[in-house]
Amino acid sequence: MKVLVTGATSGLGRNAVEYLRRQGIKVRATGRNQAMGGLLEKMGAEFIHADLTNLISSQAKAMLADVDVL
Repeated sequence: MKVLVTGATSGLGRNAVEYLRRQGIKVRATGRNQAMGGLLEKMGAEFIHADLTNLISSQAKAMLADVDVL
């Protein structure tokens, strides 16, 4: 299973990534904070630096490829 977590570079999103990775779940994480993205990658998450408010549909479609849970 792969989960996409939006807003993963702070608050609830970051906590969700941490929890899911501890459970052994694959995580694709998006967020605006590149530095925090590096920390998420160290946890084993796949990080995509993105501001979803400015995302075009083709990028969104690519981001959701093979994701089971959003």
